[in-house]
Amino acid sequence: MLEHPDCDVVFSDYVVIDESGDVLKRRREIPFDFSTYLWTCDCYHANCAGMFRRQVFEETGGLRQDLDYSMDYEFYLRLASQGFRVDHVREFWGAYRFHKESKSVADNELQIRESMEVASVYSHDVRAPWLRGPLYSAKRKRLKLLTGCYRPWERL
Repeated sequence: MLEHPDCDVVFSDYVVIDESGDVLKRRREIPFDFSTYLWTCDCYHANCAGMFRRQVFEETGGLRQDLDYSMDYEFYLRLASQGFRVDHVREFWGAYRFHKESKSVADNELQIRESMEVASVYSHDVRAPWLRGPLYSAKRKRLKLLTGCYRPWERL
C-alpha cells in the first residue's frame, strides 16, 4: 500500500490451487474498470490477492452479510461507486483454493442470479442489459489478450 498511496484497494494477480496446494492455473487480470466489473457480473479480482485500507471498511461498513455468493462483488461495486480508488499490480500475491466442496462450485445458478440482482442495484442505465453482459465480457477478454493476461504457452 505504501507503493500506491493514492489507492484505497490494490489487487494483484493470483494462482488457483487444488486441495493439495498444487497450482492449477495462474490468473492474470486487467485493471479494475467499473463498467466491465458491473456488466460481466464477475468478481474477477479475488480477495486472496487484495489489500484494503482500513478506512474502506470503516466508511462503508464492510461486506453485506445478507448475500451468500456476491458479497465481495457488491462490495467492490459499492466502493467504486462511492469514489474509492481500486488499482491492480501485475504480481502474484495470493492463492485461491478450488475444490469440488468449495462454495463457489456448490450452486452456480444461485451465484449467477445473486450477481445479476446486485448488478441491477448499481446499473443506472437500463438500456439493453441483455446485450451489455456479452459485450463487456468480450471487452475484458480482448483486454486480457492484449495485455498479456492470457499466456497459453506458459506451463504451470
